[in-house]
Amino acid sequence: MIDSILLNSEVMPYNQGMKKKGLLLISLIFVLTGCEQAITLPDMGEIEEGVGAGAEAASEALSTAMQEAREKMEEIAESDFADSAEEESSRGILTSKEDIQLTAVDSKGTYSFIYAGETFTAIYTTDNWKIKDSYKITNYSDITMICEALSDEHQIHGLDRESYRTPDDMAFEWQQHNIAYELLPEDNDWKKHAKDVDIDPKDQGKTFFEMYEERAGN
Repeated sequence: MIDSILLNSEVMPYNQGMKKKGLLLISLIFVLTGCEQAITLPDMGEIEEGVGAGAEAASEALSTAMQEAREKMEEIAESDFADSAEEESSRGILTSKEDIQLTAVDSKGTYSFIYAGETFTAIYTTDNWKIKDSYKITNYSDITMICEALSDEHQIHGLDRESYRTPDDMAFEWQQHNIAYELLPEDNDWKKHAKDVDIDPKDQGKTFFEMYEERAGN
């Protein structure tokens, strides 16, 4: 869960709105593609400049970035269709939740698990799983299996505080943090928090843009 976002107080509200709309549209592209492939948007800097220059320039820059993203997605789709081996690899490297070897490190809720040869730390507190350096794991299928293992150990309540979150919607929240980490600049305070996903009841089903707006207080 992202604790805070630093917003530039000198930016006019209208320009903030333009920037948020740009981030929303780009986030939707990532959601629709399932974040299985990395999409680089070289025009993000151009969008930033456009926001400062005015609505017309921002709109034109955003349109250019969106078009390049669409073209990139088409290339990815064609490549996946033509290459069955690549399609198979997109399913992830895990065959079951047991592959991660989830292990309790202490009696205070600290766990470790292994993914792609690297050891990760997961910390459980009441109705919360925090995964350190979660941004390094991007395959949705593998994320879902990891969430299944975590849920088997300790379940997290849903937004209604009665139901329990499923591995799939836990994975969706993880994915949204990955989107934020991918898109935001290095000096953005939200990016620093997005690197470690916190899975809890209140962010169930929310896109990264919705979480962004809540933290921004808009």
